[in-house]
Amino acid sequence: IGAGTQGIAPIPTTDLFGRATLVGQPVNIDEALLKSIAEQTAGKYFRAQDREALSEIYAEINQLEKTEVTELRYLRYTEHFANFVAGGLALLMLGAVLSVSLFRRLP
Repeated sequence: IGAGTQGIAPIPTTDLFGRATLVGQPVNIDEALLKSIAEQTAGKYFRAQDREALSEIYAEINQLEKTEVTELRYLRYTEHFANFVAGGLALLMLGAVLSVSLFRRLP
């Protein structure tokens, strides 16, 4: 879709004081290139110069044949519990070793 006008178009910008203003900027749409791309890809080129034309183009595109797309998704799981289990077991073993040696309980 080639959207916009040819020539000078108002573009919203912000001035030095932070206010929103419209500044005229040159607009050049290469319609020949867009038509060539549409022709090579078995598509269709649309030209919209105002909102009404754009809404008509969207309505026409919406009437085209819809193709159902199937999608395959793959999820990669990374399990992190092994580090916590190893740390917990190490602390249990350290507690068992220290309870029969240096830090044993007195009756």
